[in-house]
Amino acid sequence: MLSGRSLRTALGARNIIATVINSMLFFFGFGVVLHGVLTANGIRFGQFFPPAIVVLTMGFVAMGSAFALATDRTGGLLTRCRSLPIRSSAVIAGRLVADAAQAVGYLVVLIAAGLVFGFRFERGPLYALAFLALAVLFGVALAVAVAPLGLRAAKPQAVGSILFMLILPSVYLSAAFVPVTSFPGWLQTVVRASPFTAEVQALRALSTGGLSLRPVLYASAWIAGLLVVGGLLATRAWRREGKEIR
Repeated sequence: MLSGRSLRTALGARNIIATVINSMLFFFGFGVVLHGVLTANGIRFGQFFPPAIVVLTMGFVAMGSAFALATDRTGGLLTRCRSLPIRSSAVIAGRLVADAAQAVGYLVVLIAAGLVFGFRFERGPLYALAFLALAVLFGVALAVAVAPLGLRAAKPQAVGSILFMLILPSVYLSAAFVPVTSFPGWLQTVVRASPFTAEVQALRALSTGGLSLRPVLYASAWIAGLLVVGGLLATRAWRREGKEIR
């Protein structure tokens, strides 16, 4: 029931149209600005740029997930769920199923747009599937990591504002849009440690021939860590709110 409701909301006509429009704006907006700069520095724009937009978009999926949780909380839906004979994990799980479906929808549009810029899966279909799986898992892991904020925030609008100020700068302070070496020396350590850097480098390794697969292991470790820590904090936030209601 919860998954179905969340899926209907995430995959409604309005959200699908917004997905297409936003994806196109990201691609062509950033593409116009960065194409010349990256190409002039010997970087294959068609392979380098699309994974960056994928990572940024997965961040927006997580933001939308936390906003939806906060909306359900303030609207009383989560309180009603507590009176039903269901496990607490089913509430968040239902939300995450919808997030995964939305992430897949975004990816379809983003990859189609990437083909226009020359993006290709140079390693074959198995690596392409791994690319898609790793991207979706990253979006879900981010959603789990920010779920505690959605479960505790007083206003949904506050969730959106806070996460926008956290996620967007985090993507910019990563190897998403420029190589790590383009940053000042004192910032490169921070950039290398970013989960967004790990993810975007893993996606590039899966899509571009000749790159090492070591980044995939690093990104997988980040995903596992976000899922475990975020899951524990989300469970704690859910239980704490339940005690406050009683």
